[in-house]
Amino acid sequence: MAAYEFPYEKALRAGPPRYDAFFLKKHPPMDRGHRAKIFAPFAALDGFEDTLETKNVVYDPESALSEEEQAELNRRLGILAELTRTGKNARRRRIRVTVSYFVPCADRHNDAFREGRGSYRTLCGIVWEVGEGSLLVGEKRLLFGAIRSLDSAVFDPPSCDPVLRCPVMRCPVMR
Repeated sequence: MAAYEFPYEKALRAGPPRYDAFFLKKHPPMDRGHRAKIFAPFAALDGFEDTLETKNVVYDPESALSEEEQAELNRRLGILAELTRTGKNARRRRIRVTVSYFVPCADRHNDAFREGRGSYRTLCGIVWEVGEGSLLVGEKRLLFGAIRSLDSAVFDPPSCDPVLRCPVMRCPVMR
């Protein structure tokens, strides 16, 4: 039986190529750092992995608030509007809130986009403005229709201590 002949055995035994001085002047050897960049992996399709990740997100249907929940949310928004009526009041009071809101799916190629599903997110920050139909928390403006819950220390029943000056204007102490 004949032994298997490796087709590149001659080149393997010869070792690395040897060049004359004229060739080396024109083509100097590349240092290892630059050589490593040539063989480094690269992303042939920019954003492809990000697109695949968006397909793995589970979207929820948007839930409607009950009448009681809507009334409580409106009451809380009214308190915030009163406390941050002017920019000066908002800067002085710096009311910290936690807002839960609905964000619809933005991927037009996802079934959730066509079905009106999305995700619920939570944002913590300072209320700077309560405007016509929107709330500015930090640098994010949220539409009233997207807000599902709103929590802050100013919504808790006040202690009504005249020394502490209750921040809620409807408090009997402040009348």
